Amino acid sequence: MKKRLATGILGGAILGLSTYFGGIFYLIVYFFIGMFCILELGKAFKQDLFASGYFINLILNIIFFIFAFHKSTTYLALVLVLYVILNLIFYAFLKIKLEKIIINLLGGFYISFFMFHLYLLNDTIFVWYIYIIAFGNDTFAYFTGKLFGKHKLSPILSPKKTIEGAVGGIAGSIVISIIYNGFFGKYNIGLIIIFTIIASIFSISGDLIASKIKRDNNIKDYSNFLPGHGGFLDRFDSVLLVSPIIYYFSIFIS
Repeated sequence: MKKRLATGILGGAILGLSTYFGGIFYLIVYFFIGMFCILELGKAFKQDLFASGYFINLILNIIFFIFAFHKSTTYLALVLVLYVILNLIFYAFLKIKLEKIIINLLGGFYISFFMFHLYLLNDTIFVWYIYIIAFGNDTFAYFTGKLFGKHKLSPILSPKKTIEGAVGGIAGSIVISIIYNGFFGKYNIGLIIIFTIIASIFSISGDLIASKIKRDNNIKDYSNFLPGHGGFLDRFDSVLLVSPIIYYFSIFIS
């Protein structure tokens, strides 16, 4: 418990400071989180870094970091097309098994591409919405589920999660988002509520998807790098799916 608390305080401080100050500090912190998440996913699937071509996801993350540093998405489509083509070349000419290629693509889009949206939100107030929704949802869902939970949300993937907890998590995220918006955003409350609900559903889905991957690969945590919390992917599973939603919301609402 002490390790979990200490890790949570230290991790929260690093994320909070990097988000507050933004700039290159922000990008470096989230870049390394992305790299660790890519490696953890590969390890979960027992994906050899070079023999399966999985290393290409690390390169993709570096390219996205450079794009974000220059605040550019000009060649994004080209990079993604080349990334897919390169994986197809691995399959056709290096005779890498199709399931390995699929895992490569999963790592590229699920981790690298989704994290790219988090990079792009650097120096904006919208980063905080991600944590309000992802972590707020988790916290409110936990306590609501403890108090009122009776109906299982997904008995196989996550036996402890309940429908009541999920509803409480979404409601809590809405309240905090409205309060935050009142101080910093000043956007239409109706839009804030709609996008918070959508993002909260994606947050819950992110958690369940990560649980499904762990269950299929018979692992409890993605790593033990964060004492008491598991791996980076254990902590950022919801953030990964919420980030694109908030990014496109920021474009829509601005």
